[in-house]
Amino acid sequence: MATPRGLVQYLDQQLHRSSLLVPRGRYLVAVSGGADSVALLRLLHAINGSDHWHWTLRVAHIDHGIRGRASAADARFVARLAKQLSLPCDVITLRLGTTASEDAARRARLDTLAQLARKHRCHAVLLAHHADDQAETVLLHMIRGCGLDGLAAMQDRQTLTINRRKITLVRPLLSLTRAELHAYLHDLHQPWREDQTNTSPRFARNRIRHEVLPLLESIRPGVANRLNQLAAIAADAQSLIETAAATIRPARPPRRRSTLVFARKALREIHPLLLRELLRQAPASLRQPMPAFTFERLREAAHAIAHARQPAHIELGHGYAVHITGTQIVIKHNAHPPR
Repeated sequence: MATPRGLVQYLDQQLHRSSLLVPRGRYLVAVSGGADSVALLRLLHAINGSDHWHWTLRVAHIDHGIRGRASAADARFVARLAKQLSLPCDVITLRLGTTASEDAARRARLDTLAQLARKHRCHAVLLAHHADDQAETVLLHMIRGCGLDGLAAMQDRQTLTINRRKITLVRPLLSLTRAELHAYLHDLHQPWREDQTNTSPRFARNRIRHEVLPLLESIRPGVANRLNQLAAIAADAQSLIETAAATIRPARPPRRRSTLVFARKALREIHPLLLRELLRQAPASLRQPMPAFTFERLREAAHAIAHARQPAHIELGHGYAVHITGTQIVIKHNAHPPR
């Protein structure tokens, strides 16, 4: 296990090699008060003491208002920590209610972080996901059903559009484990906040963390590391497929952000995997948010494009449909599909 100084040096070297962060960059550090985000903040603050980086760091804490007094205590803890490190801090309270889903809370949090990053002219929002989170995410995506993009899980740099706001997320800790981060904080005598919902079995991720991964580890030690390797392989493969699909051009420019037209002959000649990716990327080509089409719908549409002998109409869902004629493939988006 690395010493505190050793962990700071390791992350510093990783950041030099990866170019994830740039010297004199402005960054918003998302800090929940939990061990992982506190470790991220302390590591970045220590690294920033060198003569190289000269970052402008700002702390952001999003209080979902879901956990009552515990949420308020988390917010006070983060504000005190930021003050101790002489860093500016934004504490934003959301009123989501106790019935809010995980996905709703995540989207609200990211939307708020995007607003703060824009307000303070930050280059990116820094998140504390680590190697164990990555392993959990791979398994979570697998049991929900996913393609290569799902197996790729979290990327160290990612740009999302939330409510038409772009946000760049950077995850500097993906090569570190939860145990290493906890040991770092223990050595610093740095406390953190515990979120009791992280042990609740009603959340699938918690069951993967506390039940599934320990069982897999007992069967084959080192499983978390291999799941991280699988994510890296899948990310490379997905990037290759996306690049290849992006070279397939429509027969004419997209119309009114709602219609793509391709020559059917050109699409018949490409591999089904690339054809499914082309259909999956259609919303992005129309500058629309990317919905989650099911594999079954994508496969049905790709098969019809290649083999249908009569005109066909395939609903992809989320307001998207594929119209197939003898010579053309038309992908249309209806912003207000019938219910």
